[in-house]
Amino acid sequence: MEAGNSCGKISGRKLTFPVPFFPVPSLLVPFAENSRRTFPAAARTAAFVLASVAVSTLGRVALNPVFGQRVSFITFIPALVFSAWIGGWASGIAAIVLSLLAALFLADPIHTGYALSLSDQVTFGIFVVIGLSICAISSAQHQAQRDAEASAEGARQAARALQDSESRKAAVLEAALDCIISISSDGRIAEFNPAAEKTFGYSAAEVLGRPVAETVIPPSLRPAHHAGFDRYFATGEGPVLGQRIEIVGMRKSGEEFPVELAIVPMEQNGAAGFTAYLRDISERQALEDEQSRLAEANRLLLESTGEGIYGIDLQGRLTFVNQAAARSLGYTPEQMIGQNGHALIHGRHLDGSLYPEAECPIYQAVCSGESGHSEDEVFWRRDGTAFPVSYTIAPIVAEEGVQGAVVTFADISERRAMEDERERITQREHKIAEQLQEALQPPLPPGVPGLTLAHYYRPVLEEAGVGGDFADVFAADKGATFLVVGDLSGKGLAAASQVAIVRNMLRFALYNGRTVAGPVATLSRTLADNDLLTGFATLFVGRYEASERVLRYVNCGQDAGLLLRGAVGQVESLPPTGPVLGAFSDAAFTEESVHLHPGDVLALFTDGLTEAGPSRTALLTGEGVAALLHEAASGEAGRADAESIVQKIMAGVDAYAETRLRDDQCLLVAVAS
Repeated sequence: MEAGNSCGKISGRKLTFPVPFFPVPSLLVPFAENSRRTFPAAARTAAFVLASVAVSTLGRVALNPVFGQRVSFITFIPALVFSAWIGGWASGIAAIVLSLLAALFLADPIHTGYALSLSDQVTFGIFVVIGLSICAISSAQHQAQRDAEASAEGARQAARALQDSESRKAAVLEAALDCIISISSDGRIAEFNPAAEKTFGYSAAEVLGRPVAETVIPPSLRPAHHAGFDRYFATGEGPVLGQRIEIVGMRKSGEEFPVELAIVPMEQNGAAGFTAYLRDISERQALEDEQSRLAEANRLLLESTGEGIYGIDLQGRLTFVNQAAARSLGYTPEQMIGQNGHALIHGRHLDGSLYPEAECPIYQAVCSGESGHSEDEVFWRRDGTAFPVSYTIAPIVAEEGVQGAVVTFADISERRAMEDERERITQREHKIAEQLQEALQPPLPPGVPGLTLAHYYRPVLEEAGVGGDFADVFAADKGATFLVVGDLSGKGLAAASQVAIVRNMLRFALYNGRTVAGPVATLSRTLADNDLLTGFATLFVGRYEASERVLRYVNCGQDAGLLLRGAVGQVESLPPTGPVLGAFSDAAFTEESVHLHPGDVLALFTDGLTEAGPSRTALLTGEGVAALLHEAASGEAGRADAESIVQKIMAGVDAYAETRLRDDQCLLVAVAS
């Protein structure tokens, strides 16, 4: 069959296509590329098939003058190739069908619908075979392309995954706070992260490829390292693999330091290897050592003290108990810890009645967060006996608030017994002191010729009841009366014993003398020569002759006596006339005299009045006592009363001194009648 020289030919089994038909698909490619962005894939393929068949139909119509009524399917081969190229089997078969319809009904409108001649049938058969072959080839190419693209995409994804994995690994190594060292199967360093560089003092470039044993492991541990390495490769087991242990590492400087180590086996480049994770625990270990030291110091402190110490939590449970506390209560610490402290040792009063926990100062300190102290309660031993305690509560306060309390207590049974004994002795001594006071400070005689008297005495040591100050009034002969006020150094019973010596010897000397100065000089010489005084003594000795209204006196270093003239309200001073008593064997004393008129007031006193005051720099002094005497006596308007004057003067002294008492106080007031 001849298909026309210009349309192509079938030569044997080889099919050749005329060159003019092949540019058609190429011209449609740009349109196809643009349409991919506009239409869905199926609609786009259908449009391409229709367009290619339409173009081929137009071409066949244009060649009608050449082919005439022969149906030449050769003109539709470009549409078939293009359709199969873009869509495979489905598009190719669609192009075959559409090409057949177009050839029969559209290519030659005049003879539309005529039957195929035998040659056309052969041509059509060849066209179909060629079309199916092209579809098969195109489909195979499409499948190969898809497979190639899938394989390439898989490779790209694998490459990206590998790159991502390497990036993550690098990021982990860079950012890790712990040292990470990768070790190859021959024991050499394969990776050394920045944390390892900082910790061990090497740069990664210095250590990569070096044996790990010679780089970061101290010499003393290297044999064990090599043995473990060999054991793993021989048996597949390692005693430290997968465990967290504490060993010693070595820095570049050779310094050894504690590290926490974990080793895991890990394949590296197809060979066995290891990754070691290390952490420098020098600071942690130092902190733990310090905590252990403090804990031991606290334990030793708790155990070395003789006081009982225990702690309680917010529920009142005992959290720790030292040996002294457990021993005094009859328990072991283990028997007490965890129990309610109040119920165990503090739940009853001394009389056995229940002691509610809400009323307990220890419980209240835990609730309020305030410290407390008590010496009026008892704790109970395991054997059921009670003992008095002195305890102090200190709350345990943290950032979260009160967490409990620490109680420190002491058994004060012996102290209470000593206090009771001391109180008994004090009472006995006080009774003795009262008796001694009566002997050393006898009451004033009921009637003294020409004078009314009042007396005040207060020792600085009130518990002793006596002191070194004294006043003595006793009769001489023929209506004369001795007035004595003295002050011996010292306080309490020791000074009182000196008073007895001076008072009795002075009386003896005055009874046997005719003047005042002579007996006083004799007494002073006797005291000095025989060393009868442990300190010194000041003394005012006066002899009042009622018939003459004359007071003859000697002042042995005493504060000046005061004489208030009742008629004019003027205060005169009776200053010292000699040194202190008993200081020198040859001491000389001058005797002075003064006349007393009715209403005159004589005040004799010790330095307990002049040295009274709120402080050592603000004392009352003699001028202050004189002012108090003037104020007290002037108010009587010529009706001076000795007792009233004494009370007013001492009230003024106390007010000025703000009740501060520094020394014994003695005051003797005589009002001339």
